Amino acid sequence: IKTCDAVLAASSSGFEGVYKAVWNLIVLTAGNEIQQYVKVVHSLAMAARDGPGHGSARQTVETDLAVLYINAAEIKQRVERKMKDIAEETGAEVAFPPGLKKISRIFEKILFDFENPGSCAKIADIVRAMLKASSMAQVAEIAMAFLEDIDVVVVRIKDRFVSKPSPGGWRDLMINFYLAADPNHHVCEVQVVLEKMLVARTDLG
Repeated sequence: IKTCDAVLAASSSGFEGVYKAVWNLIVLTAGNEIQQYVKVVHSLAMAARDGPGHGSARQTVETDLAVLYINAAEIKQRVERKMKDIAEETGAEVAFPPGLKKISRIFEKILFDFENPGSCAKIADIVRAMLKASSMAQVAEIAMAFLEDIDVVVVRIKDRFVSKPSPGGWRDLMINFYLAADPNHHVCEVQVVLEKMLVARTDLG
């Protein structure tokens, strides 16, 4: 067990070192773009906090996972069309998983949510997308597109580029939202990533 722990720790350290090196290079070469990003994301965070979600990503369906999953299936195509529109508007690349999040993974999340036993209200990533940006300026453009789009209601963001990087050093922007025209207000998730970070993660396996 000690050997396994040591291997995992070394692996984590390797990932963190590579991510840190990539980010330091971005800071060195694109400081103004990062400042622009910080301003836009602050506005987006305030809009989420002051909006109907009050900065929290919670589904309107509390305990019926079957209904939540049906709502996700019904809205998936419309969400993907909107993400394609935002990608085209900002020049970003967009990618989608082949289907909805697997039921087994959702059950895992529910089982390990000890504060809300049996609740599926916090499951906000059944419908997911990824927007890939080539620069921090483009990440800022994507954030601004979400801020200005009247068809999208942003309920929560996680700024892991600047405010709170993940423990392993990975950086991205997570946006939880629902479509304004969706009567179920099904909350979805988009991950905005930098191509440089994504390439580093791919190379690390």
